Amino acid sequence: MVNTIFSSFFVPNVLEIFESSTLYYLNLLKHHHILAKIFNSFWFFSIFIVSLFIEISFKIRFYNRCNGGSIVEI
Repeated sequence: MVNTIFSSFFVPNVLEIFESSTLYYLNLLKHHHILAKIFNSFWFFSIFIVSLFIEISFKIRFYNRCNGGSIVEI
């Protein structure tokens, strides 16, 4: 799990970052059945969306800082 999180820092594709983040949270839901009841609430969905945007923005800034370029190529 930790390896997946660290390896996703170096992925230069926003969609792959989104996919790895989503899979991490879905695996968390699948393996923790007691917490899954709490996670089915509106508050968890809101926290999930906010944390996802924070994670993506951090990874974009981290990638840009390390490589001096932009992730999104037009």
